[in-house]
Amino acid sequence: MPGICLATGSAGGFREILRYILAALVFGLAVLVKYTVLPLFIVLAVSLLWKRKYQLLWTLLIPLAMLALWSWWNLREFGYFHIAGRNRDNFGLNDFLATSLSVMACLGAVTPFALSFFSRIFRNGKPFTILIPAVLGAFLLFFLLSWYGIINAGLSKEILRYLFLLNGMVLVTAIVVLAVKRMRPGGMTGSFDHTDAVLISWFAGVTVFIIQFAPFIATRHILLIIRPFC
Repeated sequence: MPGICLATGSAGGFREILRYILAALVFGLAVLVKYTVLPLFIVLAVSLLWKRKYQLLWTLLIPLAMLALWSWWNLREFGYFHIAGRNRDNFGLNDFLATSLSVMACLGAVTPFALSFFSRIFRNGKPFTILIPAVLGAFLLFFLLSWYGIINAGLSKEILRYLFLLNGMVLVTAIVVLAVKRMRPGGMTGSFDHTDAVLISWFAGVTVFIIQFAPFIATRHILLIIRPFC
């Protein structure tokens, strides 16, 4: 460690090393709590590569070593690697697409701010902002109609399912469009930077991982997807 500190040439460099070591340790502990955060390994790598901190790439070995020790203990105690049991059987393209729709529906169910987020795509997003009270009023009316039995429970459930899916699709579309605009030179104010790279890799990595490996889609999975753009 003293050698590394001297190589950086400053106390500030030493503090940066400690920050990445701490980030790697926290990430390693998070993985041991829940495998769902594994894609954040890519985020840590993207951060190092974006800042050209190639001399600190060794910190990526810290969470890998922690996971390796955990797996070794699994093998000794139970005779198999726990993480190896996370794969799905016969999970093809159709399953991936169907689960993607489930993710968007669940995402839409917990993100009432999707329309305001979508308005940021346009130079003049005021028309979409004006729609927000109208949408909230329509939803309140729908709630009252369901509460007093004017709309039966079965129909209410189906309407909500498609509304949540639509809301989720609006939000995902907004995120993708805004990301493309940020990456395109002159597309938006400012340039694509380290924060953008981290947030996009976080959102994309965790989303794909959940679609591929989560046994079912629940709100606890969606909360990991929402955090990068909230």
